[in-house]
Amino acid sequence: MEAPGHNLDDLPGSGLPLRTTAIVVYVTLAVLALAIPQAAVNRLNDFSPGPLRDTALIVAQAVADTAHRIGLDWPYHAGRRLFLSLTGKQDD
Repeated sequence: MEAPGHNLDDLPGSGLPLRTTAIVVYVTLAVLALAIPQAAVNRLNDFSPGPLRDTALIVAQAVADTAHRIGLDWPYHAGRRLFLSLTGKQDD
């Protein structure tokens, strides 16, 4: 339901409809989840165990495994190698 005098489809100041903006944001998150899938796994490992965290971790690990299997995580590995070479650190 729309409030009187307000168009909830428009994002103020940008000229883009809210729906288009939401699509761009979610597509960006999906690309990041496939290109850097280990980030979600690492972040979820920091949370306390529980049913929601455990389920999310299973999904995140499946996405990470799939991305690695089909080679979509190369930006993560390239960035990691660059970071390690610039800092002189060793991979754990």
